[in-house]
Amino acid sequence: MANRQQTAEYTSAFETGRRYQVHPSYVWLQPIGYAFTALIFLGAGGIQSLSSIARLLPGTGASGIVLLLALGFGLLVAVYLLALLVHVLAYKRLNYVFDEKELSLYSGIVTKRRVHVPYARVQSVNHTATIIQRIVGVCTVKIETAGGSSNRGVRIPYVSLKDAEALRRDLFMRKAAVLAGEHAHVAYQAADAMASAAATEAPTPPDAVMPVPPAAQDAAAQARDTSDVGEWRGVFAGSAFEAEQESYRTGLTGKELLFSALSHSNSTVFVAMMGLVGLAPAFFSGPFVPVVIALFALIGYAIGVGSSMLAYGNFSLVRRASRIEVEHGLLQHTSSSIDIDRIQSVVIKQSFIRRLMGYCEISLGRIDSATGNEGKSSQGNTSAMTRGLTVHPFVKLDKVDGVLAQLLPEFADMPQREELSHAPRVALRRALMRRCIWQNAALYIALCCAAFQAFLASAGLWERQSDAPIASPVLAICIAVYVLCALATAASALSAVLWFKGSGFSLNRRFASICNDGLTTELITVPRQKIQSGQTRTNPFQRLAKVASLKMVTAAGTRNTATTLWDVTREDAERWLDWMVPRV
Repeated sequence: MANRQQTAEYTSAFETGRRYQVHPSYVWLQPIGYAFTALIFLGAGGIQSLSSIARLLPGTGASGIVLLLALGFGLLVAVYLLALLVHVLAYKRLNYVFDEKELSLYSGIVTKRRVHVPYARVQSVNHTATIIQRIVGVCTVKIETAGGSSNRGVRIPYVSLKDAEALRRDLFMRKAAVLAGEHAHVAYQAADAMASAAATEAPTPPDAVMPVPPAAQDAAAQARDTSDVGEWRGVFAGSAFEAEQESYRTGLTGKELLFSALSHSNSTVFVAMMGLVGLAPAFFSGPFVPVVIALFALIGYAIGVGSSMLAYGNFSLVRRASRIEVEHGLLQHTSSSIDIDRIQSVVIKQSFIRRLMGYCEISLGRIDSATGNEGKSSQGNTSAMTRGLTVHPFVKLDKVDGVLAQLLPEFADMPQREELSHAPRVALRRALMRRCIWQNAALYIALCCAAFQAFLASAGLWERQSDAPIASPVLAICIAVYVLCALATAASALSAVLWFKGSGFSLNRRFASICNDGLTTELITVPRQKIQSGQTRTNPFQRLAKVASLKMVTAAGTRNTATTLWDVTREDAERWLDWMVPRV
């Protein structure tokens, strides 16, 4: 007689087949954005037009100004009322349904739209909230599916915070039920009853392949002192929906938040401020130019620090059942989650400053949609998407194992940095030539500067006499360029030496790791079943040196993520290819 498998019971906070509408604030809150946009256009180009209209109407002086303001206010009210009418119609047709195998989202006034999201394809469920949305207590839920450059995810706007938390939990629960097949049964239970029942249960740790060492528990427990001073959920958010118990929670202390912001490379704001620095000499002259430049750089750095603190304020990292949840943001709040089975890689990254401080950033590679990337960066020989979901922006390097042991006990047997197989000695010579000559932009800039000087000399414009109008400033600029290029080349040489000493790869039964060291460090560990392809390649110079490059491709990002390690021995390359052969 065949064995009968016991039916798995799942409880859902949403009734199957029932249509649920978004929060009513969608009707009156969303049009505020259109009115605000109209206000910007009115302030930018409409004041002059309204002034012309006011001159054609009776009244001058104060009465004309009042009339002008009344016309502007009337225009804003008209825009808001028009948008309000449209959103009233849209609200009645905007709803979502939990079906047996998929989530369906209905929308559209004239053109009807229905989006299907199979539960089995759900990668992650995230939600974001602007400042106004946080006050009201609503957010926008985004459901990531298979990813790719053409996938933009599925968005459900203006969901109450409680419903968003329940929706996230339900999607992962129904996904587990679908994967369980015919031996799964989903029963409806009201959210309040479910939360009350969960509150009486003892927390249960996630399924782990290895026990958490006591030392790791102590190290991770020290990280529980967070800077969260109490979350403002909003007016209509509802009570927190916590149907599943937490098995691990950590965050950032106030000190960690500050130092994380101080060492964060907020390039967007910094580059914008440096653009203003370039304009400083045009407005100032004399001995105050260095002071002005330093002041602009300091302002740009301060803005970058402030924006980082706002972005990572109230940071929390939670392990709940089989998924990881990350929340952060003081003004615009962001909440992201990922199922353990969907993790493509574990990335430990150190910038130059954080390396000096002994701290690093931990992130998880995941499949993203075109507009859903938490952050993108390129470093070393890694493609654009290396950052993925940042699960801890600032953690001491010697506490990483403790954090990962409790956050990802399924990954407890990851290779350690001490197990890396390093490059042969010939790789150091090749790294110095590659970084200091062939791939050194500073060298090409210096050569262009020298060619420019030669052109001026051949044209008779380069004179050494003190009365020559072009000699002194051009010479000063060229000297500055040469000094900067020399410093950049020296930094490249130091990076090559550090790369040779610290880079390498490691393999075990379940994981592959590649470390690219240098002034910045990045260690990527990938589960074997998540590797899309592994390969080796050699160019003619590598074949002469008897070395090869390793390449590992995962599905993280929107167009896959490739990680490359240069110049390993031929024996290591053969071992890499042999490990990549599929095993049962």
